Amino acid sequence: MGLIQSQPNLNYSYGSALGSFENAIPKIEGFVIDVNLPSNQTVKASINESLVLLQKNNIVIKNRSDVYRYLSLSPKLISILSPICETTRELFGLNTELSLELYSDPEIKDQYLTLYVRQSNYDNNLLGKINNISQQYEKELSDADGYLLITTDYRLPQLRNV
Repeated sequence: MGLIQSQPNLNYSYGSALGSFENAIPKIEGFVIDVNLPSNQTVKASINESLVLLQKNNIVIKNRSDVYRYLSLSPKLISILSPICETTRELFGLNTELSLELYSDPEIKDQYLTLYVRQSNYDNNLLGKINNISQQYEKELSDADGYLLITTDYRLPQLRNV
């Protein structure tokens, strides 16, 4: 299967502390194990294909190995990542930097992918456009096993050609 190595550190979630004992769900380091995951080789090929498509759409991939690792643990996110990035690129054009990064919360043990939208001159309707994209893909994102946030940090683009 690829995700479970010998002697995994499994933790079990048993529902709320109020006594709602649902089926125990095995977890490894905060991720739920999906027994219907595609093979490891299929996941690797899908991730590589997706990252190549993103680069062709001028999406900056910061710390590629971190993004790759997150996607390998969230295979249902792989298939919707490219369409979301393509839609974002079409809406904002080539003068906007789109940067895909793994965000790590410094206060709690939480990580998720973030697609940052960066412009030289910020559009007044930037957040409205970002919200429209998020709403357009809300169903797919809620069904995914990982998390993708589309946002801005109001930084200037870091690439010269943007």
